[in-house]
Amino acid sequence: PTCEKFEKNISKAYFTKDLMIKAIVFDFDGVLVDSERIKREAWFSLFPDSLGISQDLIADALSRIKAARRDILKEIFFKKGVPQNEIPKRVDEYAEKYQILTENLLFSQGLVAGAYNALSLLSKNYPLYIDSITPEEPLIATAKRIGINGFFKGIYGHPAAKAENLKKIFLREGILGSEAVFIGDRESDAAAAKEAGCFFIGVPNEENGWKKDTPFTLLFDFNTLESVIDFELRNSSLDLNQ
Repeated sequence: PTCEKFEKNISKAYFTKDLMIKAIVFDFDGVLVDSERIKREAWFSLFPDSLGISQDLIADALSRIKAARRDILKEIFFKKGVPQNEIPKRVDEYAEKYQILTENLLFSQGLVAGAYNALSLLSKNYPLYIDSITPEEPLIATAKRIGINGFFKGIYGHPAAKAENLKKIFLREGILGSEAVFIGDRESDAAAAKEAGCFFIGVPNEENGWKKDTPFTLLFDFNTLESVIDFELRNSSLDLNQ
């Protein structure tokens, strides 16, 4: 099921089939900010020509390592032939440079359309959280830099897995998974929501290519978020016995 047009309805809580949403959790990259492209492109402008790190070497590391930036940096410097005893220092230096570069790029771009207004309204009535694969410390720093950290009761990132973070959030709020919704843009986000036992809403973008044939509800416009959540509660096949 998908939803494209709904009328806005800001309320205290959703009651549908005796269900009530008590927490809303957002992925960060690709959901609140269109950052996947920015973060990838930042790698290709990170290193000075004097290091002789080729675009092919960077692309190869990015294609094989889907982990934290420090692991990507270790691989790049290892493949470049940097002496083992120098790699930790280089990793520290360029992890910080990468963070500054991406923060500046994200700050200049801002949030996706409608996100700031939606967060401002929702935060008055619901505890909001971020659950991302981005390392937690730089994630918090980025949220502060772009001026949205105040909307969130908690911001969780790597190294914990998303499903683990979701369960932490439910425990912190004292709620069931069926009383929360996770909004993400990856199949792995949908899997994390299923593992944690909560509702899931997908955000379509160029990378995931989601259209109208997904097994979950899609959010096309942040201004319709509350109505899309209501639609998800009415139509989801979530197992409420989890």
